[in-house]
Amino acid sequence: MDASPPSTSCRPAIIKASILSSVLVISLLISLYFTGVFYDRAEGSVSPANIRKGATAAVSCLGRCGDKASSAYSCQCNSVCLKFNDCCNDYNRYCVEGSCLNRCDDTDIRYPCTCDSQCGSWPIAGCCSDHDARCKIVVTTTAPGGAPAPPPTSAPVIPVDISAFASAIWADDVNRLSIGSDLVMNTGNYISDSYLHQDVSYNRLFSSVNAQMLQRPTYKALIKLFNNYITTQGKTETKTSTESAEEDEFMNAIFNTVVMQRAYQFVKAKNYYSGSLSQYKTFIRGLLFTHYSRKATQDSSGFEHVFVGEFSDSSTISGFHNWVRMYLLEDQGHANYYGYIKQKQPNLIKYQFKWSNRVKPVTSTMYGVSPEFEIALFSTCFLKSPNSLCRLKINGQTANVQTYDYKGAQVFGSAYFTS
Repeated sequence: MDASPPSTSCRPAIIKASILSSVLVISLLISLYFTGVFYDRAEGSVSPANIRKGATAAVSCLGRCGDKASSAYSCQCNSVCLKFNDCCNDYNRYCVEGSCLNRCDDTDIRYPCTCDSQCGSWPIAGCCSDHDARCKIVVTTTAPGGAPAPPPTSAPVIPVDISAFASAIWADDVNRLSIGSDLVMNTGNYISDSYLHQDVSYNRLFSSVNAQMLQRPTYKALIKLFNNYITTQGKTETKTSTESAEEDEFMNAIFNTVVMQRAYQFVKAKNYYSGSLSQYKTFIRGLLFTHYSRKATQDSSGFEHVFVGEFSDSSTISGFHNWVRMYLLEDQGHANYYGYIKQKQPNLIKYQFKWSNRVKPVTSTMYGVSPEFEIALFSTCFLKSPNSLCRLKINGQTANVQTYDYKGAQVFGSAYFTS
């Protein structure tokens, strides 16, 4: 028996339910559109006029395509930014054109293309055009006759060892300052006995630095971090939301460089690290910014020790291995360079200095190099040669690195150049 048609008294209720369902669906579609979930490829490229002036690579669309607009960022990364004229500078690269820069192993479908090993099987968001060049790892082999076989030109070559890696990222370090033009130094006089604590030099170590270089994203983000710490050990560190945002800015800036991209490719190919790029980024962040306890609860971190420097007590400085930090303290009149103990290429110096009535008898630094270069090399040595000397050469010149964890944790207890 056929079912009877609904009575006319029921039809208004059915019509109301249908209208209500349609309204809900339309509302949902509008909401998805304005949060950038639906991406219209027909939009094409963004006109430069739609990109906010002053937005830098440190405020990037890397990992943010399709995110809701947020006042935490100075520029946005969904399709609505075209309307409001506040797109980030790299909106085209990551959200329209699509690139695998810093995204190998990433399957995030908010991008117009993907970068994992199975990207060719995705029905909509297939491989980015630069996937093979950036994400297919090729290890150098030897051809018959003993000469290295040239790798395919579209794929990156993995350095054969730590020295080849160090030399490669030295060449990649476009943010390194040129000695004599960007960076002028006066190493002063030789200290024959570091125990005497005598000032034998009458000038600053860094005579001048090209200020424009320090406005580049990785340096600018680095400098913001220096005032986030209590210098004296034994006092618990706290982290504000602003300081966390500055850490985010720094991490995004260094991971937007070829140097950190090559570091990930190298440690992955050599089986020093097995995780994805996003996991590697989290690992590097932990090495630098995870608080741990030296003399009090959560009173130190890898970044504070290595890049900022700490007061161990009323007369002692510990850590302190970054040249930018020394330059700024000298420029502010807080540090007094005493003289050098050893200097050699490439850009290595051991020296003595005074800071806030405390003397550091011996510290070492590689001057002029970018923060991403130091972090790439320190972290790779941390993985390759934990708690021991990492022997390497840069372009044939010895530039060994010593790293330590802290009580077995995946953090920098210390990391510095030695020879």
